Amino acid sequence: MSEAYKRSLVRGWCQAVTAAPFVQTINVNDKPLVTAPTWFTVVWEPDAAEIIGYCGISQEIGQLNIIVAGEPNLGDGPVAAAMDAIVAELMAKADPENQFVIERAQATAEESAGTADRWYRLRTPLDYRYLTGGP
Repeated sequence: MSEAYKRSLVRGWCQAVTAAPFVQTINVNDKPLVTAPTWFTVVWEPDAAEIIGYCGISQEIGQLNIIVAGEPNLGDGPVAAAMDAIVAELMAKADPENQFVIERAQATAEESAGTADRWYRLRTPLDYRYLTGGP
C-alpha cells in the first residue's frame, strides 16, 4: 500500500475545502500559527490491513479523524458549523484512481477539555477504505 498516495490525496482534498483553512499538524511545529478563528486538521487512525483475493489486492480500513478547532469564548456553534461543512465537502470527494473511498461519517465528539485548552475542538471520524495492488 502506498501511504504517500493516500496522504497526498487527502491533503489535497483538505487544502481545497472552503469551509475553514486546513492546517498540517503531522510532524510539524506543535503550535501552528493560525490567524483564522476556525481551522481544521486530520489525524489518521488505521484499523486493519489485509490481502483480499488471489490477485494481490491489499485493503486497509480505518478512520480519518477530522479535528476542527475554534477560538475560545465563541461557544460551540462556529466549530460545529465548520465541521458540518468540512465533512460534507470531504464526503463528496472521489479518488480518480478509485483506490481511496470515504464510506461514512461517524458521530462528532468533543476533542478538548473546554476552557483548559487554547482551542475548542470537535472530532468527527470518517471511515475509509483503501485498496491497492492487483492486476
